[in-house]
Amino acid sequence: MAGFVFGQKKSTKVEIVHADKAIFNKAKYGDAQNLYGDVQLKHQGILMNCDSARLYQVDNKLVAYGDIVFNQGDTIFLYGKYAEYNGNTRRADVTGDVKLIDQDVTLESPTITFFRDEQVGVYNQGGRIVSKENDNVLTSKVGHYQANWKQFVFTDSVELYNADYRILTDTMHYKTETEEAFFFGPTQIVSDSNLLEANAGWYDTNRDIASFSNGAKISNNENSLDADSLFYDRNKGLGKAFGHVFLADTVNDWLLFGDYAEMHELKDSAIFPINPMMVFLMDEDSLFMRSDTVVFYGDSANRKMEAFHEVRFYMADFQGVADSVSYNQQDSILKMRSGPVMWSDQ
Repeated sequence: MAGFVFGQKKSTKVEIVHADKAIFNKAKYGDAQNLYGDVQLKHQGILMNCDSARLYQVDNKLVAYGDIVFNQGDTIFLYGKYAEYNGNTRRADVTGDVKLIDQDVTLESPTITFFRDEQVGVYNQGGRIVSKENDNVLTSKVGHYQANWKQFVFTDSVELYNADYRILTDTMHYKTETEEAFFFGPTQIVSDSNLLEANAGWYDTNRDIASFSNGAKISNNENSLDADSLFYDRNKGLGKAFGHVFLADTVNDWLLFGDYAEMHELKDSAIFPINPMMVFLMDEDSLFMRSDTVVFYGDSANRKMEAFHEVRFYMADFQGVADSVSYNQQDSILKMRSGPVMWSDQ
C-alpha cells in the first residue's frame, strides 16, 4: 500500500507535525509532551490527527484523545475517540465509536486493535461491516480484517444480511473485493422463498450462486431436498444435488431418492436422472417405484410425475412393470405405456 514500508524492523520515533499548543511538564507528566489543538503526527507512512495527545518520545508511545484519525496511505482510515499507539510494535488500540474504512468496506466496533506489520485489524466486542458495493451487512462478536488479502475472518454469532436473505453461521471468511462468503461450520441461508442449510461451502453474494458440502438441504413450504453436496443459483431458481439425494414432497406425501437431482423452483419441477426410487406414502401401505429417470412438475394442488424406461413398481399385494409410467395427483390414476404388465397375489 502506498506510504507503507513492509517488513520494517528498525524503530523510528513518532514525529510531531503540528499542534496549536505543546506543554512539557516533567514533574507532572515525566517525559511526555502534551499536545493540544489540531494535533498532527506521523510515523512510518501513517498520519495521525486528533484533538489532543500525550507523546512519550523516550518510549515511542502515543496516547490520543478526541476526534482521532489514522490515515495509512489514503487507503485505510481508522477513526475513534481514544487511542494508544506503540511506535516500536506499530500497534494501535482504538476505542469509542471506532470505524475502520478501506476502499471496499466500513467496519464499526466499540474497539479495534490494528497491527500494522501484519495489516490486520481485530475486534472481540462485536462488529458491523457494511459493503460499499451492495447492501450486504455483516455482524459478528469476533472478527479479523486482513487488509493485504481484502478478507474478513468472522467467528461467533456471524450474520450476513441484505434485502433478499440472511446468512447465519459460526465461522465465515468474507472476501471484500469478490463479495464471496466461505463457511466452515453449520450454516443457514434464510429467505422468503426457501431455507438453505449446510455444514461447509461458499456463497457468491454478487452473483447469488452457492455451493455447499458435508451435507446440505434446501426446503420450502412444499418440499425439501437433502444431499451430500448442493449447488444453488438463486436467480435461476436452480438447485443441483449430488450424492444420497432425498426429496420429500410434504404436501402430497411423495418421497424421491437418487444419486443426482436437479430442482427448478421457477418451473416447480425436479428431475432425478440417476438411480431414482420413488415412494408414494399411503394410509395403510406404500407404493415403491424404480426407473432410469423420474420427473415431477406442477404446483402442490396438481402435482404430476413421469417415470421413464424399465419402470418397476410394487406394493404389498401387487407388482408391475412398464417402459414408462405417469401419475396425476388430481385423479390418482397411474398410467403405464409400452409393454405394461401387472400381477397380484390373486
